[in-house]
Amino acid sequence: MSLPTALTEMVRIEHPIVLAPMGGVAGGVLAAAVSEGGGLGLIITELDSASALVARIAQDAEHTITATGNTVRAPRVRHCHER
Repeated sequence: MSLPTALTEMVRIEHPIVLAPMGGVAGGVLAAAVSEGGGLGLIITELDSASALVARIAQDAEHTITATGNTVRAPRVRHCHER
């Protein structure tokens, strides 16, 4: 049984359950399990390079055929006024 909400309709998932990206604690396997269960599993990826990002997404996609999300954590950029 699905639970239709604005979220489920917007991201086309069955249940309004979202796995938050939790750094090294939760990876692609857990995100895939949440997505396979009808929710939306999110993972976090360090932004080292575009090729590393593509490789990580491909690796995580091996665990599910449903949608998962990927958040990118970019390195902190220092502004010219910061010391």
